[in-house]
Amino acid sequence: MLTYLESIATILKKSRSQEYLTILKIFIYYQ
Repeated sequence: MLTYLESIATILKKSRSQEYLTILKIFIYYQ
């Protein structure tokens, strides 16, 4: 799970706010 979180963190650093919200929703959905 930590690897998954690190992957998201890396993506977020390269993403805009809208993409961040989308990924966050997906993360919450799968959790």
